[in-house]
Amino acid sequence: MARLILDGLTKKQAKALADWFEGQGEQDCAVWLEDRRVKCPHVDYEKGWLEESGDDIIVHCHTPKSVKVTKKDCNVDQLDPMRFSTDLYVLTEWLKNRSIEVALRDHPAYTEGMPFSPVGTNQLLASSSKGKISIIRGMTSFGLYEIYCLDGDLFEDIERYPDVKSAGERICELLTG
Repeated sequence: MARLILDGLTKKQAKALADWFEGQGEQDCAVWLEDRRVKCPHVDYEKGWLEESGDDIIVHCHTPKSVKVTKKDCNVDQLDPMRFSTDLYVLTEWLKNRSIEVALRDHPAYTEGMPFSPVGTNQLLASSSKGKISIIRGMTSFGLYEIYCLDGDLFEDIERYPDVKSAGERICELLTG
């Protein structure tokens, strides 16, 4: 078993990175690692994913064994990433019309020429003086609008919404309320 040690962090930074990895980071790094043909580690909940020892924060991980899936095991159409909506343009305009600061950009995990991106090709960033929220839409979020707090103490973990109105209202509530 190998270890990765990030040195020179404050305890608060280490805890924030651990929380990020347990939430969105595990998904984000999967795309990057799989592009390099490296299996992605998963947070080990059975072992107790987080351990604090003095000033050290330890995230326990494991690498699942490969599982071979054949056509007879599942409906292959369910694995088609193209069946999940990725459009963020309507939500972008909806938020702009409510004076929310937004920036639509290529998702950092998306690389030009990829046959598909599980997180979608775009990432929408919505921000105010209260914080910053990342919004994605794609296979990873099952076509739902997935929001994640990048900055500020707006909410924990990820939240998913089925439509522009419910996602937009929640984002406005968090950034202006």
